[in-house]
Amino acid sequence: MDLTKKNHINALFGFYDQLLTEKQQQYLQYYFEDDFSIVEIANAEAVSRQAVSDNINRAIELLEKYERSEEHTSELQSLERIS
Repeated sequence: MDLTKKNHINALFGFYDQLLTEKQQQYLQYYFEDDFSIVEIANAEAVSRQAVSDNINRAIELLEKYERSEEHTSELQSLERIS
């Protein structure tokens, strides 16, 4: 993942973290804030690498979904003000 994408996900995580499950929050913190690899997270949590990877990817998708939803809501509110 490139640095720009990583910074963007970090920003989204800071804003929407409470909307994720506790496990997703924990894995994202390990991965983005603590700079752990998938293998290191799997070892620390005694789970498979696939479980960690799936949780991280699902959490990133959710963060991006929340961002799109927020942007859509803002656009609708702007249109309502114009009407």
